[in-house]
Amino acid sequence: MQPIPDPHVSRVLRRPVLLPLLALLVLSGWTGYASAHLVTAPEVGAHPSTFQGYNVTFRESGLPFGTSWSVTCNGTTLSGNFPRITVPMVGNGTWPWSVAAVTGYSANPSSGTVTVMGSNPASISIAFTPLPGHYTVTFTENGLPFTATGWNVTFNNTVYASNGFGFTGPTITITGVVNGTYAFSVLPQYGLFPTPASGTIIVSGPGPGRNGAYTQNIAFGPPPGHYTVTFTETGLPFTATTWNVTFNNTVYAANGFGFGGPTITIPNVVNGSYAFSVAAQYGLFPTPASGTIVVNGPGPGNGGSYSQNIAFAGIPPGMYPVYVNETGLSGAPPPTWWVVLGGLNQSTTGSSLVFPEANGNYAYTLGAPFGWTATPASGSVTVSGGSKALAITFTQAPPSYKVSFQESGLVSGTAWAVTLQGTVRSSSTPWVNFTGVADGSYNYNISNVYRWAPSPPSGSITVSGAAQTLQVAFTEGPATYAVTFTSSGIPASTSWSVTFDGTSLSGQAGNLVFNGIANSTTSGYAFTVGAVAGYVANPASGNLVVSGPASQTISFTQGSSTKPLYTVTFAESGLPSGKSWSIVFNGSTLSSATPSQIVFDVHAAAGLTYSVGTVSGYTSNPSSGTLNVAGNTTVPAIVFTSSGSKSSGLSGALSGPTLYAIVALVAVVAALLVAFLVMRRRKAAGGRPSATETYAEGSSSSAGSSWAASHAATDTDAPPAPTSDDVAPSASPSSGDLPPPPTSDDIPSSEASTSPPSSDEPSSDIS
Repeated sequence: MQPIPDPHVSRVLRRPVLLPLLALLVLSGWTGYASAHLVTAPEVGAHPSTFQGYNVTFRESGLPFGTSWSVTCNGTTLSGNFPRITVPMVGNGTWPWSVAAVTGYSANPSSGTVTVMGSNPASISIAFTPLPGHYTVTFTENGLPFTATGWNVTFNNTVYASNGFGFTGPTITITGVVNGTYAFSVLPQYGLFPTPASGTIIVSGPGPGRNGAYTQNIAFGPPPGHYTVTFTETGLPFTATTWNVTFNNTVYAANGFGFGGPTITIPNVVNGSYAFSVAAQYGLFPTPASGTIVVNGPGPGNGGSYSQNIAFAGIPPGMYPVYVNETGLSGAPPPTWWVVLGGLNQSTTGSSLVFPEANGNYAYTLGAPFGWTATPASGSVTVSGGSKALAITFTQAPPSYKVSFQESGLVSGTAWAVTLQGTVRSSSTPWVNFTGVADGSYNYNISNVYRWAPSPPSGSITVSGAAQTLQVAFTEGPATYAVTFTSSGIPASTSWSVTFDGTSLSGQAGNLVFNGIANSTTSGYAFTVGAVAGYVANPASGNLVVSGPASQTISFTQGSSTKPLYTVTFAESGLPSGKSWSIVFNGSTLSSATPSQIVFDVHAAAGLTYSVGTVSGYTSNPSSGTLNVAGNTTVPAIVFTSSGSKSSGLSGALSGPTLYAIVALVAVVAALLVAFLVMRRRKAAGGRPSATETYAEGSSSSAGSSWAASHAATDTDAPPAPTSDDVAPSASPSSGDLPPPPTSDDIPSSEASTSPPSSDEPSSDIS
């Protein structure tokens, strides 16, 4: 059958005026599409054939001093705590730039483009303005040592570090603080204690400071009962003089910024008697070179400050110079080396040292700068009425390099740490650096930061003739934990190793810590313990389930590390597929969901105990036992049975899937039986279907009557039509009697046909 066209559409298409309009629209659409796709973006920032880089400088105003901010220019991101950030090596061209958001401030402009043309450096000014309802809180300290002092404040449960450049005391500025009450605390630094050490700051509107700046002063000083001891020198060369004092067996160095004589201040000294000694410097010798200072209460100095003056001068009478001359050292700046001779410790960046000594025999030791070795490294010299000279040769050690870890993802100023082959370094900047690392492979661990997970959390890095940098990405998300393996039974200097979830760590006896481990599945993470000569590890392998900070103790016993291992196999039955179960055997715990076996590797031993872990809703038989292992061993199956109530009789026997199958089968049989009875009743009603039934089973044409006739003729199950002998001539047949078949006289001529009624007339029921 062909579709009938819509007459409205046909009328529109038949109008000759609209066809050109439609064609014009189509052509204009294709023309617009073509023109839109033929536009070529102009090339921006093309490099010349020979690259020449220039500086692009961004200058900010409006931020509190020391506030960190950052700029991204042509894909390069730089950050700093100063008002100026310079992006170097930018080629000629036009480049996009943007300023990162600073909490509580808006930047104007916050992005744009900069055009670099030739050697003239480009400069862009950024104005930061506080956002409405955002204020600053500034902590200012006094009392700490002057130069680049680092300290920190915990404000609203977040640690903020100082910038270290405070000429009236370093400051810590916290921006973007909204109205509220905030707790803070400050930790001691350099043996000095803060006042106040904690408190609260209430931020309420734009006062009391200028533009809503709230300030808290922190004074550092000794705690009650603690005093300071100060050594002040005279006679040494003025500029950046370095000298030191050994006080109470600890060496303290001068800060090198003494106008009127450098000073060495030792804080937090309690009452007592303390010995001190001062080393010679620059061929000049101290007076006194040693002595004792008695600290007793808050006197004699102001506030309990004890002072000792040290005068440096030439060789005293009755003593002779001992010259120590070095050769071989080189570098810029010159490296520092030192000598301990006759109890005096001197250091220098020059080529010689002088010790004044009386007649006698004196032992000496040499201190070499990093990367160098001294020959001889120690010895003795005898002074007898005249000067002596010692010749020292320095040779450079094998080359070493810097290993750097660079993080991304952490909030600016967040402290993080790296452990490289047992050495820990921490930083509040994106970089943690290790210097002087020789060629080789080194294990590292990235410490967790609260609510931040490092990737990778641990691993190894190889140094081979060049510096190495490893990128560490922190992501905020589900908590991760530290997994600690602790050794026992081996000497403290013994090396051992563990491979945990595919990552290997090694170190001396003690703890091996795997950081950044997420919660495990019920089967846990696999681990194996490396062989230690002369010892046997227990357990030597296993699985460790992590659901928080986890630990595993590895016990070492003396014995042959080549002693063979045997497998001990535990099998279960009765648990549903995928149900987790566990075994504690020989001090180690293993669990499994699939397959239904748990296998341990153990050395031959007698009386090894095991126990079956609890499985909710089930009991095990046996639940524990003892094994003698002399080879590969398979334990009889552990049978789990449901610990819930059991039904008796048929309902108990037909539980679970079997009962469901029987119920379904009964339902199908019942449905078939009902269908059969319905068909029998219809056939019993007359041996043939009624007119309405005939119509329902037939087609829409007159073929319905022929279908009924053929169906009645071929139905071998239909009973014969009743005769007058079979049916009593009663006008109202009793229940169970069949009425005589209707004749043509009983049915009106208009309704006698078995053909279905036409669609225009309603069908009539046959009574």
